[in-house]
Amino acid sequence: MDLYVTSGGYEIPENNPLLQDRLYVNDGKGGFEKSNALPKMYSNTKAVSCADYDNDGDMDIFVGGSVTHGKYPMSDSSYLLENQNGTFIDVSKKRMSAISELRMVNAAIFTDYDNDGDSDLIVVGEWMPITLFENDNSYLKKQTHSELQDVNGWYQTIKEVDLDGDGFSDYIIGNWGENNKFHPSKEKPLHIYADDFDNNSSLDIILSKVSKTGALVPVRGKQCSSDQNNFLNNNIKTFKGFASSNIIEIYGEDRLKKATHLSVSNFESFILKNNENGSFKIKALPKHAQFSPTLGFETYDINNDGYLDVFGIGNVFDDEVETIRYDASKNYILLGDKNNEYTFTNDTSYFSDYESKAIKKIMINKDPHFIIMNKNERLTILKLRKLL
Repeated sequence: MDLYVTSGGYEIPENNPLLQDRLYVNDGKGGFEKSNALPKMYSNTKAVSCADYDNDGDMDIFVGGSVTHGKYPMSDSSYLLENQNGTFIDVSKKRMSAISELRMVNAAIFTDYDNDGDSDLIVVGEWMPITLFENDNSYLKKQTHSELQDVNGWYQTIKEVDLDGDGFSDYIIGNWGENNKFHPSKEKPLHIYADDFDNNSSLDIILSKVSKTGALVPVRGKQCSSDQNNFLNNNIKTFKGFASSNIIEIYGEDRLKKATHLSVSNFESFILKNNENGSFKIKALPKHAQFSPTLGFETYDINNDGYLDVFGIGNVFDDEVETIRYDASKNYILLGDKNNEYTFTNDTSYFSDYESKAIKKIMINKDPHFIIMNKNERLTILKLRKLL
């Protein structure tokens, strides 16, 4: 097994060589040597998935671009890299024409969701829908599914698993959760406008939601909004005037028309059930899975009843200035049953107050263990108790 390492961080400027991903080739003895097989890719990357999508006997790579330095919610480029005799060639435009439509990619998996014997691709991220690319003779073509229309989210992770044993892959999607001040819906999405509104060579953002009257109003208050864009103090003098105005009256229609405009309508973490006929069904996870952002999943028959269970982890401690940190989750285990329903397990033995970022199930001496990576904290290692 070789090692692919993505590179990035919001603090690294655009076009910096530190953004270059790295490939380390295993010499067969556990030693790794840095390879020069990757093309130049100065993108802030986070997600990577490998598969032989073109069925030529070697592994190809999808690399998902994340947020651009200093320009949230703009995103860096994503890449489809084809393995050609050990050298990876960027074939994004040739083999995946809709790749430019992706936003801030957080996770991606190659998976045969239509069971036709080749590797398709599912990509999730922020300010974007769950995006499916069907493999059509080694061309990854974006598909439209009615049940996924207008279901943009701040998606963080995706886990492939056949939950109901029907031979078709289902997917567990980690989203931002519902325990926040935004509460987007299809009827009342959360909007963002991004542009250099005050002409100071830096990108500004406006978060907006639909008021009771149906007008778009700013999420941030006058003080925070005017600190970012001083011209607002000239447009609207008082806090009362700001509170009674919509964003067109505050910022001006011309400024908003020129801005990048995105929206989200769903923050629920859920199961994407594969209906076997090319369609999907969204089934929200129980409320305990919605307390905080979900950043990782593992599945295992934890209570040994013959049905797969779900172990989810999360929390995000850093956030924008007017929002408290997302720390309400202690992680969660959901026990599955014969009806594919899930029940929260209130067991303090796995609870955690950390900012958990990733989880992986491994076997040690034939016993299942869960390793959880926590930001700025030690690893959590949980051994599954044997049932009597």
